[in-house]
Amino acid sequence: MKLKKYDFFNFNFNVYRKILLFYFLLVIFTVLIICTTLFYLFSKSAIKEISQSSQAMLGQTSYTSELIYEKVNSLAKIMNNDPQIVDVMYATSKNPVDEFNAKVRMSNISSAYPFIRYIGVFNKVTQRYITDQGVPVFAEQDRDLIESINNGDFSNYINFMPRKSSFFINQDPNIENVLSYVICPNFYLSQEKNVYLIINVDESYIQNLIHSMISNNTDSIFVMNAQGTVLSDTDHALFMNNLHQTPYIDGILNANQNKGYFTERVGGKKQLITFVKSNTLNWYFVSVQSYDQLISNTKKLRNITFLIAIILIVVSAVFSSIFLKDLYAPVRALVERVNKSVGVKPPSRKRYNEFDVLSEAFTHTIDRANNMESSYNKTYNVFRETYLYCLMEGTFENMTIDKKTFNKIETELEWPYFCILIIKIDQYASFKLRTSNKHQLLSKYAICNISKEILETLTYCQTIDLGKDQVGVLLCLSENAFPSEFMEALKKIQNTVENLYKNSISISIGDIVNHKNQISLSYGSALEYSNYRLFLGHKSIVHYDNVKQQLERTIEYPYNIEKKILSAVESLQLSNMDEAISLFMGKISELSFQQTLFYYHQCIVSIFRYFSNLLEVNTKNGLNYYDLIKNTENLETLQEIDQFIKTFCRDICNTILESKNKSFSHKVEEVEKYMQEHYTDPNLSLESMAAFAEVSPGYFGKIFRSVKNCTFNDYLNHLRMEKARRLLIETDESIASISQKVGIYNDNYFFTLFKKTFGITPAQYRKNPEKLSSI
Repeated sequence: MKLKKYDFFNFNFNVYRKILLFYFLLVIFTVLIICTTLFYLFSKSAIKEISQSSQAMLGQTSYTSELIYEKVNSLAKIMNNDPQIVDVMYATSKNPVDEFNAKVRMSNISSAYPFIRYIGVFNKVTQRYITDQGVPVFAEQDRDLIESINNGDFSNYINFMPRKSSFFINQDPNIENVLSYVICPNFYLSQEKNVYLIINVDESYIQNLIHSMISNNTDSIFVMNAQGTVLSDTDHALFMNNLHQTPYIDGILNANQNKGYFTERVGGKKQLITFVKSNTLNWYFVSVQSYDQLISNTKKLRNITFLIAIILIVVSAVFSSIFLKDLYAPVRALVERVNKSVGVKPPSRKRYNEFDVLSEAFTHTIDRANNMESSYNKTYNVFRETYLYCLMEGTFENMTIDKKTFNKIETELEWPYFCILIIKIDQYASFKLRTSNKHQLLSKYAICNISKEILETLTYCQTIDLGKDQVGVLLCLSENAFPSEFMEALKKIQNTVENLYKNSISISIGDIVNHKNQISLSYGSALEYSNYRLFLGHKSIVHYDNVKQQLERTIEYPYNIEKKILSAVESLQLSNMDEAISLFMGKISELSFQQTLFYYHQCIVSIFRYFSNLLEVNTKNGLNYYDLIKNTENLETLQEIDQFIKTFCRDICNTILESKNKSFSHKVEEVEKYMQEHYTDPNLSLESMAAFAEVSPGYFGKIFRSVKNCTFNDYLNHLRMEKARRLLIETDESIASISQKVGIYNDNYFFTLFKKTFGITPAQYRKNPEKLSSI
């Protein structure tokens, strides 16, 4: 059937419809993706820049607040060191003169700090509260604070309390927001905590600082603590409100980073939330900005972008129809040619697929060609692989093969030089254990294909499965040398196999020979060189140049090093044992493969014989001689041999040590019983207990740790602290007396050791024993 020209614009043809539809959809999808991506990236970039600007502003506010905190600490130290204020702090009775002097002094000090509302001192003994404003008129405004101090609500050196305080201006009450710091100067002393310094920071100072930085698009900026309580806000009504249950506040408090930003709907509007955390104060500085106002210009850009996208889609639809004729021309020409040469008629229905016409024409011819080619290739590949194997073994003369196949193989081997490569799978024993037989065959098949694909870029080659862990490669060379990129190609094979199967391979390169009848010689040399993977390690490339110096090298067996190994094992000196074994391995690593293997077996046999009768290793530790030798067959590198010998010797050491520890455990039990009865003795020490056990201190420390799994001093300290903990609960004795009763006459050391052990001080534990269980 010959197609008319106007048919190419008829939607009856399936290919035409699909091309037009695909092209049109591709244009729409591409334009929409580009426009959407550009708009998204621009919006994201704008929001990021705004957030970074907000974070910088909040960071400045955080830094200023941290400076205020440092000034508060500094002010507390000044007050604590001022003689006139100290007289009132530690007074035992009311003294109006001292209180007036302290008031004047505090007034002078506070005037130097603009952020201070007022400061004061509270003496818990005299119940006198003196501020820089006077006493006791202003005590009413701080009644809640004084009650908290008397109730013991403040348990740290410096305590923070946001609150509302009443001041009288022209006899009219005025409520102000203050941030109060309550400092206990003698917090770290064992005496009662009866003195408190009170420093009240004016919250409006921080608010003015925030107002100086706020932008027009910012709805609010506020400061809150780690519990979500507002410490300062542009809206004064929110002061001291707890916003923890608010979703976006909860997200800030649970954030892992110290600063960040995100969008959230707040009050029905989408807002950009930016926050910065002060690690010093554990405060959060938060700004809330209207998202719509921030990206108002971006919305205009979005509308323009989508208008351009619609225009591009319409233009593309017009041009796709115009140029479709040329795009469809190859399909049209192919259908016409098949109709003329094969005479296949298209279906009679109006709409049909042009490829149905082509499929019917080509199916029969392709099937016949494929069947013939597949049958011949299978037969030929089997003959060729068998022939190559016989060439490598030197038995090709006994092989029977038809002349046609033989001539084809001979034609492929018409090269002047040949070389055999042997590829070995590293750690083959573990590879067999973790993979099935089917997977092993597939892996070797893949290694053959990978090697052939990479090496054929350099020269002609054939691969063959040699069984077990080996794959052979026959290289055909045009000259008596390898291509310049040959070594890089071998490394590429190794890396590709390792990436696919997570297992490395080693490659040995045989000698180059100049006739196919000598391929067996190249194969023999490749087998010999492959043994030297023992020295070069896994994923090595072995050839004559890097093993020639070892092929004929020999030395006498190092009996003196063997004696050092036996002596170190017998005396349980593991470091000396490892050093001697490493020295032994260094000696035999310079020899030929055969002599290295012989000396290694001789060393293993000597160690086994020396200790077998002494410890009955062959029965008690499960180290049977024949199993020992069998395990060495799977060792492929010197590092594995070195580790095997060390592990073998350590097993013997463990057996010796176990027999010795049985006799020492009884002595340790006697020492433990003595310590339980005499822990109050301040002279109890490692040396005295070593003398009690009749051994040296160093040796006693080792056996004590091996039996109790802790050092002697750790055990003694834990014993004394447990006794002290009970005395703190069960008696009313002083901490100093309890310290001496458990054998510690240094109060500071006792305090430090108790806090290190339980995480709290003795006084805190006596006051609240339940607190220990929650730590």
